[in-house]
Amino acid sequence: MVEKRQEFMALFVRAERSIRAFLLAATGDMNIAEDLMQNVAVALWEKWPQYDPERPFRSWALGVARIEILRWRRSEARDRLVLDVQFLDQLVEAADRAAVEADQNLAVLAECLGSVEGKAREVLNLKYTVGLRSRQIAEKMGKKVGAVEMILTRTRRALRECVLRKLAKI
Repeated sequence: MVEKRQEFMALFVRAERSIRAFLLAATGDMNIAEDLMQNVAVALWEKWPQYDPERPFRSWALGVARIEILRWRRSEARDRLVLDVQFLDQLVEAADRAAVEADQNLAVLAECLGSVEGKAREVLNLKYTVGLRSRQIAEKMGKKVGAVEMILTRTRRALRECVLRKLAKI
């Protein structure tokens, strides 16, 4: 049971941002989206034994989210204008495509980050992992703030070019 729960949680955490974005886009209301997110999480856990691991979890989860939105639409139909079902289907597809693209972009970025070495690697680590400001990095490394900012600028530019080059090959 613990192993199944861990497997579910790992997949759910990876898909959560996409589901949340889809729900917000479909409802246009953060509070409603959060309520629906809770419903989706419960529904996914209840349906977990029926999940086919050959199928992408995120797509399956977005399908469950779509059902929750349809339930919400039915309950809200009396009170206000809500989304068309066909539009909702297009939104699910767009959310899934966007999530796949984001995953791909992150994988390429990680690959490009692997090629950053030396001072640039140290500055990136201090900036984005540790969370220091340029001034703090400069003090820690015994450099001028301008030098740290130049390293950051050049490294970001090199990363951007690397990512764009690799994505163009995909």
